[in-house]
Amino acid sequence: MIIPNVLGSSLKSRADADRKCRRVGLDIHGITNFRMAEFHDGTGDWPGWSYWVQAFEPISGLNLQGRFWMAIDDQPANPWNDKPLW
Repeated sequence: MIIPNVLGSSLKSRADADRKCRRVGLDIHGITNFRMAEFHDGTGDWPGWSYWVQAFEPISGLNLQGRFWMAIDDQPANPWNDKPLW
């Protein structure tokens, strides 16, 4: 599930991002096992570079040509890191 219109500055930690995902999952689908996607959740030999998602229903306000936040466990590239990668 994708949550549109989330500012990176609003994500203070991975736990905070996961809470947002669980809350929206509960509100929309009635279940709480959602979490923020992680770069290596993909499949195949290069999972981080082969990550694909599928939307099952339209999401109001979602720009399908846009970019989306996802976590990465082995790099300081998350929106909540004190020192950005670049």
